[in-house]
Amino acid sequence: MKKLALINTYCNNEERVNLLYNNIFKLKQLEIDSLIYSPIPLPKKIIEIADFTIISKENPILKWPERAMIAWRVIPPLKGDLVVAVPDYGWASLYQYKKLIEYATTLDYDHFYPMIYDVILDETLINHIKNPHPKLFFTTNKSSVGIANNFLSLSKENIKKLPSLITKENYLEQCNASIAESLMLYLCNSIDGEISSYCVQDKVSEIHPDQKWNFVPDSFDFKLFIDTTKNFKFYFYDLKSPAINLILNINGEDIILDITPENYVFTYQKEFNTHNQVQLKYQNQIIDLTKYYSKDLEIDYWITIQK
Repeated sequence: MKKLALINTYCNNEERVNLLYNNIFKLKQLEIDSLIYSPIPLPKKIIEIADFTIISKENPILKWPERAMIAWRVIPPLKGDLVVAVPDYGWASLYQYKKLIEYATTLDYDHFYPMIYDVILDETLINHIKNPHPKLFFTTNKSSVGIANNFLSLSKENIKKLPSLITKENYLEQCNASIAESLMLYLCNSIDGEISSYCVQDKVSEIHPDQKWNFVPDSFDFKLFIDTTKNFKFYFYDLKSPAINLILNINGEDIILDITPENYVFTYQKEFNTHNQVQLKYQNQIIDLTKYYSKDLEIDYWITIQK
């Protein structure tokens, strides 16, 4: 039986490249060939060790308001939420699987293992690789629906059924108000797959570098959350002093603020323009917030205040 690993990747640093390389090497030792998909260039050592490599600029990341991963916090005394809308990478990952499968099924292989580049190939998964199951899905502790998207075991007959089911429309429908793994559960049910109780692990936890709740240094006598959705709104919290004086400069206009426990939300009524400049001046330090108001930023932040 000829077996092929279909490896979903986004290796944008040396650590991730090494994780990918080590997994391909381990698969080679198990006599498993590898097909890789990457939306960014890969180094020569990966190209040389892999059997097949697809490099494509397609990377359909979904952003708010179409779809995003929403996180929120309630931080008193604000009566409302601080919301962060991070781009949803789930569809981009599943789209990689779709493309991998479409190409893989044209090749002369009998069994396939779709997997994430950083999956931990421990003894249990190695045993499944040596003893392939025709349509086996796995569980994970990272998903509220309990099913993983980082390792599968599928025969050629069963994997051919998946590309027509992996569509953006199905993704948005199945994952409405839920997480990306909901589509994996849909795929499993659609082909009458089995779900192993074994919990698959991977090594990299993806956190967007701009997913934050405080936009000023920890040394400041306050913390700051900003709204980037319509008007310039600022929420000052965890005040270490009863009165804090600072200056906001918004598009060239200096605004002097006196922040107190009773006066901790400031809204500048003018709406955004196409080239916003925003700075905060405090104790001879200048914090430039301009990039958070750029249309190129992937994340949205907003403050909800209950009336």
